[in-house]
Amino acid sequence: MAKGCTQCLRVVLIVINVLFLLIGLAILAGSLFLYFDTTMRNIKASTGLQIEMDIALFVAMAIGAITALAAGFGCCGAFHESTCLLGAFCTFVILVCIVEIGGGIFLYLKRTDPTVYSTINNSLKNGIRNKNETTLPEYIRFTQQWLRCCGANGTDDYSKDMAKAVCTAPDGEQFTEGCASKLYNFIEVNGLWALIVILGVAVIELLCMIFAVSLCCTVRREQDGYIGVTTD
Repeated sequence: MAKGCTQCLRVVLIVINVLFLLIGLAILAGSLFLYFDTTMRNIKASTGLQIEMDIALFVAMAIGAITALAAGFGCCGAFHESTCLLGAFCTFVILVCIVEIGGGIFLYLKRTDPTVYSTINNSLKNGIRNKNETTLPEYIRFTQQWLRCCGANGTDDYSKDMAKAVCTAPDGEQFTEGCASKLYNFIEVNGLWALIVILGVAVIELLCMIFAVSLCCTVRREQDGYIGVTTD
């Protein structure tokens, strides 16, 4: 019975850690791609938020790398029933959970900060300043079509002809509301869901850590029992 529970814990840990390994590698690869992507460089330059975006990407790279490394330790530790590797896995999981929970709570509380709106507003204004219909950045076009908005604060940010050209939906609807307020409201409304997802991932990681500790204890008892039998 005990052996069956041990095998079950091993399989659960291996499967979950393979998924987290893939997620960690995806986060790391996506962050690296965005950091070196030419379009993202243009966005950072046009919005004036290069330092802030670089820091966010570096943090994402670190989380992805640590998650992948922790998952690797978890997979190998569970497969080989190595208490050393499982202990390293638990240590990394604690670090990742601290960063995720702390960062999630910080971003959730920060979402209503007035500086968030001013940052969004300024970045949008910088993106459309001195631009014409052909030179308007792609991310501005995407934001306007996605949120069905126009400019930073409305159609007055453009000339009449340009507003009609870049602030019109494929179905012919003319957008009039500014993107700054719409984007800010989107962040404020969906901040709770983002926090729930982050906390959900952290709970799954903590459950994996509990499974790993349980497996460690089981392996240690089996090793102690084997040593006791050998000694006798």
